[in-house]
Amino acid sequence: MKMPLMMVYVLAAAESLAGLFILARKLMNNDLLTKTSGGIIAFVMLGAIKMVHWEQWGFMASKSHPAGGMEFQFTLMCIGLYFLIRGND
Repeated sequence: MKMPLMMVYVLAAAESLAGLFILARKLMNNDLLTKTSGGIIAFVMLGAIKMVHWEQWGFMASKSHPAGGMEFQFTLMCIGLYFLIRGND
């Protein structure tokens, strides 16, 4: 994807941190962790859609996008936005 190596490390850390926050919210029942992880996930998925998946919306694989389109990333972004807005509810 021709991204700088530092950006790859930051994205990997952000996604890992968001996942840990989702797991930790059950232990601590902390609404802020849930909202923070939702914001991180939504932001990362928005970047993935813009940088990689924007040209193809459909789920069918093509020559330019052998793994299919961006509906999975869009779904993950919506789930992140849900966590950002609703929190632990």
